[in-house]
Amino acid sequence: MAPIQHHFELSGWGEVTIVLRFWIIAGLSVALGLGLFLCPMGCEIEVQSATSVISALKGAKVLVLGAGVTGLAVEEALTKFGASVSFIEEKESREIKEKFISRSQVDSIDWAFAVVSPGWKLDHPIVLRLRERHIEIKSEIDLAWQIKSEIIPVKFGLE
Repeated sequence: MAPIQHHFELSGWGEVTIVLRFWIIAGLSVALGLGLFLCPMGCEIEVQSATSVISALKGAKVLVLGAGVTGLAVEEALTKFGASVSFIEEKESREIKEKFISRSQVDSIDWAFAVVSPGWKLDHPIVLRLRERHIEIKSEIDLAWQIKSEIIPVKFGLE
């Protein structure tokens, strides 16, 4: 027992009351400290990436692993920002047959990054080959979050 807690108990406070009030004080102190750290003197801080993801997409060669519903949505978003998208899929689709590449072509192209659909396992041979070549692999959610962060920046602070 800490000496200060002992003094409060001698004043008639219960042990549970003392502990709970110190927890509340500690929580308020943490909130105040984070508030002062993130926003000194009421300033506004915008979180920005060093390089713009959207501007980097213009002309970038992107490989999408999986041409299902989410893969097609990723392709639509990436082409809207100027990326050149190619697919690799276990099953062929008639809709975008011209955008499919073979497994042998995966190694011959210098990809900006690859987007992996949820159905693909991270130990798939193609994913492993991309990792060996040090090509960044993103999930669809990671890509969407990066684009969203530029379109609608995250802001901290008092407004």
